Amino acid sequence: MNDLGNRVKKLRTGRGLSIRNLAGKVGYAPSTISRIEKDLIKPGADTTEKLASFFRVSSDYLLYGVKKRKKEKLI
Repeated sequence: MNDLGNRVKKLRTGRGLSIRNLAGKVGYAPSTISRIEKDLIKPGADTTEKLASFFRVSSDYLLYGVKKRKKEKLI
């Protein structure tokens, strides 16, 4: 399982959702969510954005594990 798949699964299970529940909430087939989590397919930009929006994380977090950095004060 790749990191993206791991992050999706961790976010899903952290909310107590089954694959079927998540699929219904984001409008994809349960098999699609399952295949993303198992790294059998890479989600496209639309799917990544939809999942990120649902979980209230950035697309960068889902794709790369990058958490938001604090904005630095410019002088």
